[in-house]
Amino acid sequence: MSGRKTKQSSSLPNIMDIFLREGPEVLQRRLNSLALEDLKSLVKDYNLDPTKTLKGKREKEQIIALIINRLNTRNNKGMIFLNY
Repeated sequence: MSGRKTKQSSSLPNIMDIFLREGPEVLQRRLNSLALEDLKSLVKDYNLDPTKTLKGKREKEQIIALIINRLNTRNNKGMIFLNY
């Protein structure tokens, strides 16, 4: 581990909290109200694009889809073991 902590701007929402408490649909609506730069900041703050697949992307829909997809993946990680 690098020991680095994520520094999230206090003006940006806690996307994982919204995702877990209110669901992806509510999160998507809330993300749609944010500016493109805020979405990019969230991706960076939560390290949601380590492979830089969004580099150069300027469409909010693509960034929002990536955020929700990655949060869903993180949330479901390890769930298979709970089913046994």
